[in-house]
Amino acid sequence: MLIYYVIAGLVVFFGMKIVGICEKYSVLAMVLVIGILFVRTVTAQTSALPSTFIASTNAIALYSTVAFSLSAVMSVPQVVKGVAGDRKKIIGAIAAGTGINAFLIIIVTFMTLLGAGQAITKNGALVDLSATLGGWVSIVGYVFSLLALSTSFWANTLNMRDIIAEQTKWNLKICWLLATLPCLVLALFGMSSFVGFARLAGVIQVLTGIGIIIAYSRSRKRTGQSAICGNFGKLPFQILVILGSIMATVGSVIAVK
Repeated sequence: MLIYYVIAGLVVFFGMKIVGICEKYSVLAMVLVIGILFVRTVTAQTSALPSTFIASTNAIALYSTVAFSLSAVMSVPQVVKGVAGDRKKIIGAIAAGTGINAFLIIIVTFMTLLGAGQAITKNGALVDLSATLGGWVSIVGYVFSLLALSTSFWANTLNMRDIIAEQTKWNLKICWLLATLPCLVLALFGMSSFVGFARLAGVIQVLTGIGIIIAYSRSRKRTGQSAICGNFGKLPFQILVILGSIMATVGSVIAVK
């Protein structure tokens, strides 16, 4: 954990450009890993896709997890800064990022159902798939998880570092430490399982998303326009996003059967 913290934390320490480069190559590596796992899954013995409906609470929990996976609250400000406010590039970057993410979610879901069958646990999709297929697949599966976690760590802590610096005017190195160190402390104490941590993070991320909508609404009223969202940023859509966020928060805390 300490070695990972030092390596991943240093990427954030050196700033946005290095984070952007590392995230780009990490996403490419994730796509490659999923491609390898997909080929291995379909060439091995597969199970029939489940057709039994278990519980509506599971569907809400799934929605919560997917909403968390597609959340880009911390990444969007970095996109805006990185492309100097260019509207077309901002929209293109967000659409591409969300599209790749959604595509990977769909592939991982069907791949796990085909490969793991009924041996689905609460430990995570690729963990279940790796346990079923065994061998080198388990190593490749963990590589994907590590890359996915790293990109989230970089995006969130980099933005948090900048937020702390903007609000406190403290030294950037101290702000970097305040943004990254809590992650290490939580991991070392091992207060929850991986999925438990992910669901807890989903609650925080979704609540943060509601705060972002409120801040956006105030900014839109003050300026009288929205260069990025246009009509999709009007009040009905703001309410729709907040309701979706609340439902995702509920899904993060309910029990999964």
